[in-house]
Amino acid sequence: MQVQEDTAVESHGLFQFAEDDEWLFQILQADEPVAPKRQRHFIDWSYRMNATLDGWFHKNPDPLSKRFNTKLGPNELVNAMEHHYLYKNYDAALSLSLEYLHLNSALPKPMKAGEALEIAGRCALKLGRVDQALLITEPLEMSKEPGQLFFRAHLLRLNHRPVKALDRFITYLNIRTNDPNAWQEIAAILSLSKECKPWALLSLTHARYLLTRSQRLPTPITERNASVVLASLDKRIEQLEQECGDQVPDERVLESFGLTRDQTEYLKSKLQSMDRIGEQDGEDSNVREL
Repeated sequence: MQVQEDTAVESHGLFQFAEDDEWLFQILQADEPVAPKRQRHFIDWSYRMNATLDGWFHKNPDPLSKRFNTKLGPNELVNAMEHHYLYKNYDAALSLSLEYLHLNSALPKPMKAGEALEIAGRCALKLGRVDQALLITEPLEMSKEPGQLFFRAHLLRLNHRPVKALDRFITYLNIRTNDPNAWQEIAAILSLSKECKPWALLSLTHARYLLTRSQRLPTPITERNASVVLASLDKRIEQLEQECGDQVPDERVLESFGLTRDQTEYLKSKLQSMDRIGEQDGEDSNVREL
């Protein structure tokens, strides 16, 4: 079950572009320089985002091992990984990030490598190597950075480790409580069990509830994205309603699925009011129809 587009997953990690920032997308796609945004404060407009546009750091002829040991070398290599990734050169980005991680691990005191680990994992995933992506990102297992935590949980789900993935998503939701994407992921996990499908339905309903109440600028791109996501959610909710039939949520099936008592109580506390909220949605004048 495909939960969300790749861009939705990426938005939780390194590449956190504001979806309403059409100017940024113009920059990435333009052949000619794009006029800058109007700003209320002074900015030196002579500055160019070389990392995004030029890839100047690729031209260094020195071997990676030598560049890595210079003062700015590690940052340049991370810029190069990101540049490869943004332009869909996933093999090159993966190779570079793995070499970076190898060089870093050989240091007497390795640097934090969260960015390189995440880029490597995302490249492996783009190349269809979900098992390699999970292995590469193992050091992110206990990360407290929300984007990395979400990505790790996503990989656990894709690698058929549902209980561990649920644990990571619940940990993530303790940081970002109102993220509808995480609840969509949880729904995908719970829908693997016929007995847990009523809980999956509540999770999707909760995701929809959060999405309709999320704050966003009323720009064409945000409205379009929201309407597409809502339409997809409604279709999946309708399908799950048919699959559930007369089934009702039973907390005992969650524990049979492998959840701990604390995890079960967490889901109950967040989801058991969804039926009541769903009944009220049609009468709630504060909810903007999308």
